[in-house]
Amino acid sequence: MLKINPDWSAVLSGFIPSNFDWVSIIALVGTTIVPYNLFLHASTIQNKYSHVSQLKALRIETIVAVLLGGVISMLIVIVAAS
Repeated sequence: MLKINPDWSAVLSGFIPSNFDWVSIIALVGTTIVPYNLFLHASTIQNKYSHVSQLKALRIETIVAVLLGGVISMLIVIVAAS
């Protein structure tokens, strides 16, 4: 993405929706970021956590995985749009 050097003002303005079509926004997030990330995460941790006391660590790991997946998806969209 850094080699492409996109128009950063256009990238930043793209984070501010011009009209709030909530159905499209939820559908886009739900179909691109969440499913593959949750399935990948579930398959990689199935043997790692086995007790309820580890639930807090599991939640933190899930949040980090979803956020990183979102960042990677945004970078892919920025490169594709450039």
